[in-house]
Amino acid sequence: MSLMILAIFLILLNYSVNKFSAAHRKRWCISAAVTILLIAPIVFEVTLQVVGRYSGDGIAGSVAGWTFAAILFFNGVIFLLIGLFSKKVRSN
Repeated sequence: MSLMILAIFLILLNYSVNKFSAAHRKRWCISAAVTILLIAPIVFEVTLQVVGRYSGDGIAGSVAGWTFAAILFFNGVIFLLIGLFSKKVRSN
């Protein structure tokens, strides 16, 4: 269930970043920074708290939180790479 929620969240995040950033290099970089520095730690903490409380095990919560945050972190890195190296993106 939690993987399905993460997949839906990633789809919505990628769709919204794609619509927001469109063809602007600066917006792609800002979206990457927000994803890496803001969303990934929030997802880590929320997952850690939710899984830790429902399963009663801190290790499971930390592994799940770290995994989900790492997936979002790498998604933000991909946003950054698109912003830096894509030829279709304008530098406005």
